[in-house]
Amino acid sequence: MNNAIYFENDVSNEQYQMAVRVLEAINIAVKKSSKKEDDTKMTEQEFYDMINKAMQGKSRPLTDELRRELFDV
Repeated sequence: MNNAIYFENDVSNEQYQMAVRVLEAINIAVKKSSKKEDDTKMTEQEFYDMINKAMQGKSRPLTDELRRELFDV
């Protein structure tokens, strides 16, 4: 089981150390991990590059038959 606790707000080093001491006192191991970068954020240029790349790709019209095949409707 891989449970994790995340702080919603930034905490000071002192607050973090206090939390670690409390958790370790009740036999909970604490591992500090590096912040994960939000991969959903992109620059405006990256956004337009993604749109341009998609527009240059293969495409086909969405017919009623294809729609039913793809979406099982």
